[in-house]
Amino acid sequence: MNKSKSTEDLQQKFAHQLPSAFELFDQKAFTKRKPVIFLDFDGTLTPIVNDPNSARLDSSMHSILLKLKNKTLCAVITGRDRADIEQRIAIDSLIYAGSHGYDISGPNLNWIFEEGNACIPALENAQKELNKTLSSLPGIKIERKKFAIAVHYRHVSEEKIEEVLQKVNSIIEQNSNLRAGPGNMVMELKPNIEWHKGKALMWIMDHMNLPLENYIPIFFGDDLTDEDAFASIAKNGIGIVVGNQTHPTLAKYGLKDPAQVCDFLCNLNKTLF
Repeated sequence: MNKSKSTEDLQQKFAHQLPSAFELFDQKAFTKRKPVIFLDFDGTLTPIVNDPNSARLDSSMHSILLKLKNKTLCAVITGRDRADIEQRIAIDSLIYAGSHGYDISGPNLNWIFEEGNACIPALENAQKELNKTLSSLPGIKIERKKFAIAVHYRHVSEEKIEEVLQKVNSIIEQNSNLRAGPGNMVMELKPNIEWHKGKALMWIMDHMNLPLENYIPIFFGDDLTDEDAFASIAKNGIGIVVGNQTHPTLAKYGLKDPAQVCDFLCNLNKTLF
């Protein structure tokens, strides 16, 4: 995560040090400002799975999202391509922000962060280099997205992981248009542009006319790529990290797993009229 000075000044904690997000209901945190829901997908709405293509939204999560989207704005902000996440969730009236917010769609909304298009040739060249140097390595998975390339190494033998990361970083260093995006057993190559999930979240709030005086953004995420969103709302919203992550987080509250996310959303639904 690229940290601004204001981000560095914020207190960081580990997930296991955070209070449970369920305490928010005892605090009656949603009486003054209406909550607006922003969610990551992998590890947040669905458990992390060995094959990213097999990730599916279970019926309970699908059902509560159907209910909530009729009461408040709900948006999914994910590293997956926008078309992919729309197909996996398949709920009309949600806002889908794919590619970490470079590609956003929803009711009367179809927007692309155009500066990202200038980096597509660099991504194409990087993909060729990755295929040449890494594709034969057992366990590696190179996933091309429109505005990023994800190198998954979850199934690579432990003694080969450092080699993978060195080769990926070497390719990134050769192109000033790209930057690294570390995640949970994945390294992404992204456009070297100051745009991320946090900026996309605030853009959606502004575009949908949801002033912070009246609305409180809640972002649920589980990975390093979600820290930008936690930082963006640290002073005016609520960050909820999912899972017991080992990295410091700017989230204020925690939940154990996607099942608890579902329970939290069910409780939240009961508080909204």
